[in-house]
Amino acid sequence: MKKINLEKIGLIGVKIYVWVFLLTVVPNALFAQSFEADGFTNPIGAGGNIGDLISAILDIVVQVGVVVVVLALIYSGFLFIVARGNEEKINKAKMTFMWTVIGAVILLGAQALSDVVCNTAKEFDGSISC
Repeated sequence: MKKINLEKIGLIGVKIYVWVFLLTVVPNALFAQSFEADGFTNPIGAGGNIGDLISAILDIVVQVGVVVVVLALIYSGFLFIVARGNEEKINKAKMTFMWTVIGAVILLGAQALSDVVCNTAKEFDGSISC
């Protein structure tokens, strides 16, 4: 007969509880909507179309991404300092720095591409706002 590890089940239960909390309570708190007489207010602003939603999501991703890039640059600098001439650690620091720069270029490129597409669409249809 196989023994049941109660500690493992307890840990799994805690993980499930945390995920359920994160997936149900946190989004409701972050995107809480006030109820008005005519219904719910739009959480993304006055526009309310799919372009505005994508733009709002991209803005949030860029804001979070910039913080991550800055922290990764600081971390790669820390790796260079800690390497102290060790060739393996210097190579790891170089790779960290390279991938951080590539991620930053992709992040800023996505923002620039979004602006180009939006401005091009605005030229065809004046009602589009960027």
